[in-house]
Amino acid sequence: MGKNYSRNTGKHDKFCFFQTPYCLTQAFVDRHIKVYWEPDREEKTICDYCSGNGAIVKILHDSGFRVLFGDIKDTVKTDFFNIGAGDEYGLMNPPFRLFNQWVEHCFKVFSVSFALLAPTTYLQGVKRYNKKYQDGIFQNPTYPLTHIYTFNRYPMLSAELRPDGLIETGMQALSWFVWTKHSEVAGYNGDTIHRWLDIDSFVLRKGRKKK
Repeated sequence: MGKNYSRNTGKHDKFCFFQTPYCLTQAFVDRHIKVYWEPDREEKTICDYCSGNGAIVKILHDSGFRVLFGDIKDTVKTDFFNIGAGDEYGLMNPPFRLFNQWVEHCFKVFSVSFALLAPTTYLQGVKRYNKKYQDGIFQNPTYPLTHIYTFNRYPMLSAELRPDGLIETGMQALSWFVWTKHSEVAGYNGDTIHRWLDIDSFVLRKGRKKK
């Protein structure tokens, strides 16, 4: 899912349906999930409730995780806003126009941690920060924004993915935003950790073929 501000010119999909390039998910799995999301626990379920054609689901399955998934566009419609509490981890690329509401509902659904793909510029915004009342989605004292992972290239989101995993670049910077329940972060001091994810080797260039 997600909204596209790239250089492709296709008609806008009413479901904001733009798939997540495989390398974006794999980079996050390797850098964060395998390190922080209970790496010693053999059985772990990660949820994607805006799974689209299953791009994120595929990488999670290939990485050995169990996945619960569904999408509003499926025959059996899965409306994320009707999902109740009971899941531990979430990894999703939600419609960007619903980002704030999506985060607020994630606070209710996931008991440990969740990560959402979104434009890096979403770090800005009075409503999301809300320093006066400290009730913005970046100011939740019990469910803080603990990590941000920004890609070193501008990955272009599109309705179709290349089978070789290579991507084109667009004009929008993207990041994984990670919230973790305060009780699950040992020694958390209130700071948000920012890191970069290197996806340069996956950028489509003339003559490049993925090995």
